[in-house]
Amino acid sequence: MKSRLSFWSWFPIYCALALCWAGPAFAADAEAKPKASKPAPAQAAKPQAAKPADGKPAATVAKPSTKASSKSGSKAAPKAPAKAAKPAKPVKKDEGTIDNDSPWTLRNHYSSSIDGSKLYYADDNADIALEFTDIGMMVKHTGFSITFADGRTITAADFGRGFSSRGPFESAYGKGTRYSVDLPEKNGMKIHHAISIHDNRPSILVQVEIENTGSTPLEISGITPLSISPGNLLHIGDDAEISQRPLAQHGPFTAFDKKAPSALAIVRDRAAKHTLAFGALSQGVATTAVNVEGGAAAHADVVSSFSPAITLAPGQKLAADPVWLCYRVAEPIKVDMYYSWTRSMMPHSKDADKFPDSWVSVDPAAGADKLYAAAKEWSGAGVKHALVPAGWESKPGSLQGAPGLYPREMSKVAKELTTRNMTPGITVDPLASEGGDAEWTAPGGDGQVWLNLTNPKAKEHAVARLRPLVSAGFAFFAVAPSPIPDTVLKQFNITRRQAECLAYEVMDAAAKGVPVVAPPVSSMDSELGGWLNAAAASSRMREYGVVSGAVRIDAASFKNVDDSLAAAITLYGGPIELYGEPNSQTVNQLAAVFPRPALTGRPLDAARNAPKLWQVHVQSEENRGDAVVAFPGAGAWNVNEMDRDEKQPVKVWRADSGEFVDTADKSVPASDRLTIYGVTPEATHPVIMGASSRIDLLFADLVSLTWDERGGTLKGQFAGSNRKPGTAYVYVPAGWSLKSGSAGKTKLTLSDGKSVIAIPVETGTGARFELAFVRE
Repeated sequence: MKSRLSFWSWFPIYCALALCWAGPAFAADAEAKPKASKPAPAQAAKPQAAKPADGKPAATVAKPSTKASSKSGSKAAPKAPAKAAKPAKPVKKDEGTIDNDSPWTLRNHYSSSIDGSKLYYADDNADIALEFTDIGMMVKHTGFSITFADGRTITAADFGRGFSSRGPFESAYGKGTRYSVDLPEKNGMKIHHAISIHDNRPSILVQVEIENTGSTPLEISGITPLSISPGNLLHIGDDAEISQRPLAQHGPFTAFDKKAPSALAIVRDRAAKHTLAFGALSQGVATTAVNVEGGAAAHADVVSSFSPAITLAPGQKLAADPVWLCYRVAEPIKVDMYYSWTRSMMPHSKDADKFPDSWVSVDPAAGADKLYAAAKEWSGAGVKHALVPAGWESKPGSLQGAPGLYPREMSKVAKELTTRNMTPGITVDPLASEGGDAEWTAPGGDGQVWLNLTNPKAKEHAVARLRPLVSAGFAFFAVAPSPIPDTVLKQFNITRRQAECLAYEVMDAAAKGVPVVAPPVSSMDSELGGWLNAAAASSRMREYGVVSGAVRIDAASFKNVDDSLAAAITLYGGPIELYGEPNSQTVNQLAAVFPRPALTGRPLDAARNAPKLWQVHVQSEENRGDAVVAFPGAGAWNVNEMDRDEKQPVKVWRADSGEFVDTADKSVPASDRLTIYGVTPEATHPVIMGASSRIDLLFADLVSLTWDERGGTLKGQFAGSNRKPGTAYVYVPAGWSLKSGSAGKTKLTLSDGKSVIAIPVETGTGARFELAFVRE
């Protein structure tokens, strides 16, 4: 079996996927007369798996799936900064001991100066530093480390002086340069460190790969590709804003889970006017955590953990997840944009528009009748999908219903749910099986058979076994977190993360275009801050076609859904599972949420946990304006903080009254309650501003809108999906006056002097309006 552990053999693919790396090409600084650098080594072929004593081929880590969203190319790329000069030739280096404490001007290094920042990369030990013109050093030194299964750890200091190289690369997303340092072999191991740069991007990609050059296997439990120890991370005081995004990984999905490690940390020092961000880019093998702490002992590290530990045979390679380091963007909302855009270039599930917005489910031991009852209750809240939970099988892998809970033929459940006007889904574990060849299966301690999906024959078996569920009438599938034992994973020599990615890949192949989703692993309570954090971790990525895994609302503990909480739930960027049988109060309160309108939220204060200021943009072909939602406790905000064209003048208005806000100084005052503002571009003719009663200003409910310049008429229709009565507003700029107007039988007139027309939008019936104007 060929090894699939090598990262660098797949580097061109990862370069094409990892788009958002920093743009400046590096110039070489030469301060001494050094010896010439070693030329870049030729790319090694994939090593063959070594054979252990029993003669069987050693298991290897499979390459993760690289299936990307079909919609990823439709979203415009963020605007790139100015292009830097072409790189000079690499420096030579002198002999002697590496001294990290020497000034960078006395060390052999590559450097990049642009936008008031300077990035250093040592060509002997891969040390990285970051300096700003106005504040000095922000990052003085970085390091990396390797952790073995027995707890031993080695760091960069344990290796001698390395050899640097660089070379250009070109991907579908542009040209770039890769700088690397190969550290010398020690204790049967070599380290390859690199930073990858795409031209004109405000971030870099840091990568570390290890190679077993010895004669005995190595057991690796973790790689820390980037570590900044206390004393080396500056200007991150106690008052610095640090937003941590805890995200659980489920196959190609990420989902908010407050118990999960952080996948992104945005650090902002308002006084220094700088923002630093660390992000993990999962490749489907490791579970990577981003840890950042501020204060006097500020430090940061990014750790890729392999669970269970990977056995690296002689000749094999293993890489940590790449680290996304963004340092040249001051505005946190733009940092959020760049990271979300980058994630959209990484493997993720396709056809986001086909995913269910929400679904009903019950406890695995509840059975079909309880699921039917819960579906009936939740339908009153606008939920139209129902998911059969894990545990429905008589035995894992049997694909037959458990006696007393479900019928033997699960097609009967799909048919019954469909009859009840629910779209049926079912939860599966593609790793579990009944039977199979010993070459690609292994039994657990209880005799359960598990599939090694790194083997093509096991994949074929799994796909064929699962396809009858698709023909049984199920319209979406959820891949359950598998109870496959660590002992079996060790036998296959794959991590739990990798096995789960392969399970999604198999289910996706079997489903033939039917949506495959990630079920929730934790429940959300009714605390507003938790939902704001969940929205911050998901909503911007949804804007770029990356759908998050589901989160759960448990009917037994979810109460008091006020307008603020309903707004925060609406902003979550993935499906929501409604769990259990609810009471009528919970159903009525959540009826204001489901189905959720198609919109995305952009947190204006993205460097804060539970951000309270949000720019809401409706996903539509027409750009009709945006809303800013200020949650209780939000501070004042500035119009220029929005993600928009600052050259375009706008009018800010309150959605609850249609009154304009004085923004002569671009500022909007704080509010102690939920407040929705409309932000409408200045227009040369009458335009619809939006409507009250929902954070999308009811633009998602606007089924038609036409403006006839010659006739001076504005026509449109709201469908009436709003659960509360609202009022729509039309802005009449100077130079126009209303000739006539009506909404149904209601005659419309100007209000607010001569600039605003109010249109009532009733629940269920909406409003059809027609307005005629004349030039003054």
